[in-house]
Amino acid sequence: MKKFIFYLLPLFLLFSCNHKDDFADEGKIEIDSPISLQFNHGGGVMYFSFSANMDWTSTVTTEWINYTPKSGSNGTNTIVVTVGATTDYREGIITLKCGTDEIDVSVTQDSANQLD
Repeated sequence: MKKFIFYLLPLFLLFSCNHKDDFADEGKIEIDSPISLQFNHGGGVMYFSFSANMDWTSTVTTEWINYTPKSGSNGTNTIVVTVGATTDYREGIITLKCGTDEIDVSVTQDSANQLD
């Protein structure tokens, strides 16, 4: 019986100490600049920077917001956001996701009727 336990103990320790997958989804995003971009009705280009500790992806809630890149790797990243001219007020969100961490970046655009 002692030999049986002696052989099972190393197997138990080997499998119980493998926690690599427990931390696979933990990520962290830190924004280096404002998390809200406001464009006038004429459109234009703005950017924001952030840091991620692992690979990241992004989504956007509306098609009038163009941005690049849409994904990347760990380190400091800069996203360039471009919007075209409009006569209407509009708003959308770019969501950055790194593992289980998410940050929303608000993008708004004034209507042509609002003062610049």
